[in-house]
Amino acid sequence: MSLKDFNRQVDGLWAAHFGCEPSAFDREGTTVLPRDHLRGERLIHIVYIRKHALAEYDPALEADLLGVITGLGPGKVLSSELLQRAWGDARLAELESGLIFHLRPGDLVRPELDWQFTMHRLSFDDEPALNALRQRCTEHEIDDAYVEIGHEIAWGCFKALQLTAVGSGYRRNGFMDYGVLTDPDFRGQGLARHVVCALTDDTNERGLIPQYRCNRVNRGSRRVAEAAGFTLYFTTESVKLKAG
Repeated sequence: MSLKDFNRQVDGLWAAHFGCEPSAFDREGTTVLPRDHLRGERLIHIVYIRKHALAEYDPALEADLLGVITGLGPGKVLSSELLQRAWGDARLAELESGLIFHLRPGDLVRPELDWQFTMHRLSFDDEPALNALRQRCTEHEIDDAYVEIGHEIAWGCFKALQLTAVGSGYRRNGFMDYGVLTDPDFRGQGLARHVVCALTDDTNERGLIPQYRCNRVNRGSRRVAEAAGFTLYFTTESVKLKAG
């Protein structure tokens, strides 16, 4: 698949999710999208694709959000910085920034696995090994990775019987979305990249496009994506407001 065709396919899937034409991504401005699944969450999730911002938000925040956007004027791009400026830091409870990567078929960079490690497709028999790995990670790392054996695809990297790195994927917005978690004692050895390669092989067999996401400040996770051949497609910001 040519890069042009791949980008067209990725654009088409995201345009379908946001209910717009792919050409919207090349126009400066902001599209606002109230989402029922965010009702009560007091959350605004902003996706930046090329020149355009797409804001998915808790419908309860509509009046406040539209007030900010109207004040920006036509063709202006919403950002968390503009929300902070309009509402003040006192209203903001949390602010997170993320990165979304995709991989074109044939661009996967596959390293050689050290002899002391083995890769296995996971089953529910591996749940105790996964729980042992989770106990060695922080709650934030576990939540951010969102790795579950019950997802459509799941792979683990083992040293003997110890699970050293794990990843899973599920269908999301037409892509296969990955999460990866590595035991703290085994980080920096490239094991997460092997997990990503295994997930990608399964994804390609299903005819889907791989999607890798990480927090913008997680440099190690970003290196995993880039080393495996993934390309950054867009950035995100999530703004959560305080109650009241």
